[in-house]
Amino acid sequence: MVFEDALDHLVETVSAINRPTNPLTQESLVSTFRDDVASNLLVMLLRFITAADGMYDDPPASTELFCRRLVEPMGEESDHIHIVALTEALTVPCRVVYLDRSGADMGGGGGVRSRRYHP
Repeated sequence: MVFEDALDHLVETVSAINRPTNPLTQESLVSTFRDDVASNLLVMLLRFITAADGMYDDPPASTELFCRRLVEPMGEESDHIHIVALTEALTVPCRVVYLDRSGADMGGGGGVRSRRYHP
């Protein structure tokens, strides 16, 4: 299946971080995830994990339809509900930084607004 390729790529990359010889550097990791193919594989995998968590334990038909239409497809924008489902599925906290300058003060300050999500 397609998700297995994405999972293999992610596991290989993360495993390279702690490799005893020639470990992956921060620069190499950033470069890897900036690559279009690698970042798209990661996003696809995270979308599948999010959808799978949302459909766990016999979901209502509306949840399954929501996942098929708005979670699984690439190119759809992720929202609060996606982030909550993903943090719960992975049991990993997440911090979202809003880049729309909505946190900047009226005087033109450069502050950004962020929000933490916890499983």
